[in-house]
Amino acid sequence: MSSIAEAWRRLEAFLTSGIAGSQFTPLRLLTVIALISVLIWLTRRVTRWLIDHVLARRGFDIGVREALGAIVRYIVLSLGVLVILQAAGIDLTSLNVLVGAVGVGLGFGLQNIASNFFSGLILLFERPIQIGDRVEIADCVGEVKEIAARATTLVTDENVAIIVPNSQFVSERVTNWSRPAKLTAYVIPFYLSHTSDPELVRQVLLEPPVVTRMCSRIPRHRSSSWKRG
Repeated sequence: MSSIAEAWRRLEAFLTSGIAGSQFTPLRLLTVIALISVLIWLTRRVTRWLIDHVLARRGFDIGVREALGAIVRYIVLSLGVLVILQAAGIDLTSLNVLVGAVGVGLGFGLQNIASNFFSGLILLFERPIQIGDRVEIADCVGEVKEIAARATTLVTDENVAIIVPNSQFVSERVTNWSRPAKLTAYVIPFYLSHTSDPELVRQVLLEPPVVTRMCSRIPRHRSSSWKRG
């Protein structure tokens, strides 16, 4: 029992001793980490409830709901972290040197991350693309599933998720097939023989189900494309 009590006293002394001679102790550090983790979890739950219930009942489309939810999440996280640090007794004015060092790091080594973050804010505010839009960028076509702080997730027709950095949507040419109206045409690649009857091919394409009839009646030799307008 004496060894356990001695170990407990040493652990207590370590947790309550200042780090590098300061008043900030390992116990406070663990408390800050735990509170920030709880804050992140609660923020996700609250913003998801806000998106799926409050904003949905008011008739906002999915793009507006996701944009407002992301903005609220960033604001709540920023304010919450400041409150937690102040409650832990951390003098934020003493972090000026750290902020300056982070700024230098952003200027040199984290340019892409900073560019993607601010590009994500531009996408959320200007809304050139929204959740559910079908877009084409850099030979990639897919539906927008998520606009996060760093990247946007597209899901292709093959159900493959492609992560595209937000800065590409700001600096490169983007085709939004869902604007100004819904998608009205598709280009579907398929294989057929050069000896195939064009009228038979046209009839097969117009008869549902297209995929079943194409696979059963058209030989697959060379690539071609057809477009219904």
